[in-house]
Amino acid sequence: MAEKIIRNSIPRNAIRLSICIQVVLILSILAAINYVSFNYYWRADFSHNHRFSLADQTERTLRSLNKRAKIYVVTSPTTRAAESNLYQDLRNLLKELQLTAKGKLAIEFVDPTRDPIRARTLQARLKYGDNENLVILEYDGRIQFVRMAEFGSFDFTPVSTGRPPRLVAFRGEQILMDAIISLLNPDRHKVFFLIGDGEPGVNGPNSQLSMAVGYAVRQNITIEPLRLEALNSVPREASAIVIVAPQFDLSDGNIEKLQKYWDQGGNLMVLLDPAVRTPGLNRFISSLGILPEDNRVLRLVQVGLTTNIDRAVCGEFLPKAEPSKRLLGATAYFPGNTQSLTLQSQVAQEKQLQLRPLIQAKEGFWGERDYDQSTKNGIRYDPGKDVGYPVVIAASAERDGLRDERMEVQSAKLVVVGNSDFAMNRRLGGTNATAANLDFILGCLNWLVDRGNLAAIVPKSPSYFYLNLTNAQLREVAFNTIVVIPGLVALIGLLVWLRRRK
Repeated sequence: MAEKIIRNSIPRNAIRLSICIQVVLILSILAAINYVSFNYYWRADFSHNHRFSLADQTERTLRSLNKRAKIYVVTSPTTRAAESNLYQDLRNLLKELQLTAKGKLAIEFVDPTRDPIRARTLQARLKYGDNENLVILEYDGRIQFVRMAEFGSFDFTPVSTGRPPRLVAFRGEQILMDAIISLLNPDRHKVFFLIGDGEPGVNGPNSQLSMAVGYAVRQNITIEPLRLEALNSVPREASAIVIVAPQFDLSDGNIEKLQKYWDQGGNLMVLLDPAVRTPGLNRFISSLGILPEDNRVLRLVQVGLTTNIDRAVCGEFLPKAEPSKRLLGATAYFPGNTQSLTLQSQVAQEKQLQLRPLIQAKEGFWGERDYDQSTKNGIRYDPGKDVGYPVVIAASAERDGLRDERMEVQSAKLVVVGNSDFAMNRRLGGTNATAANLDFILGCLNWLVDRGNLAAIVPKSPSYFYLNLTNAQLREVAFNTIVVIPGLVALIGLLVWLRRRK
């Protein structure tokens, strides 16, 4: 009898053990799935204008955090100030930043009306005023304060009729990244813009370069004008020298100072104005391996029965250089006059330079040498005379640092663009056609001051989409919503009911 009980208990024990193993396996699989989905996931943004997608520069900046950063948002969602319209957008943005930072970014919302003790404690530690609508960034003992009003662009027209101001654009990503970059790079780089030969100024409200300069300043780059005639040499604190559209040729003395600056490891950026002849400046650039050609980049466009000359150059960024490789797929737009550049391999070999094309005109454009006669005698591409595809319109030169027991030569960098009009305020309005222009300018500046990891796409200011409907269209929408759609549902239900009765 005992032997029979033992035989019957064996299958039951095996069943119990099998069930336990199955339960353990199921729990292990569920735990593995949760671990993988929590740590390795793919997120997609299907919203209009991709308002939840972070810029490449944002992702690279967050990944470069070596220590844990913290952001405090001191505001109340019930405030009556205009900043209340920014609260939800800011909250969504901070969530995206926190997910991208992967544990290196902590977010805390402090509501002074609901948690006054925490607000006073934070105010005493960080030493700021009574401003409640404030965003505070803290990293490695450094602190940056940003007013919430800076995160948005408002239309205050409705205020006159008693309504709240309307939020036109949310600029939170851009402002926060500028602040984080300032915390990551506390030492400000000084970039001088050359003046004295008809170049546009960089200071004052009427400056044609104020938009590009403003973005550079927010990325912790100090911009100052430089009149080289009054000095014996380029200032030692200059991280880079920028020359934009000189209307007169540079003097031999200034060229000599720039040459000495380059020999000592200086960094230069030159935006040429093809309409102005500057043989001295061109010879200096050519001696560094980049030859500005005496031509105009253009193409022929068929419009109906007529053929027009298109001088607004559309360019494509090339993948082999730091300032342009992360802009692949974007379109560079160069209005006005544009001249092509030729990379001189022989000069590069003699002077141990690395020459790289940054931007080339899209297929169909060429460098026309007879541009003065083109409007009188017509125009056509001459393969034996003109510059054909690919037409380079922006290029870089870099000299590697050399060190031995006798001498030490630092690295030097040069960026040349055969157009200067693209950098002016009127060409940086934030439209799709010119968005990449600003990205390229800031990318070049960051590369010149040895911040190549920030030579990427800057955060965009997304614009809101508004659907303007006429009264007739509104009536049609209301009729379809109230009558047509419910009627179709009722008709389908009636047909199903009749069929089932049969």
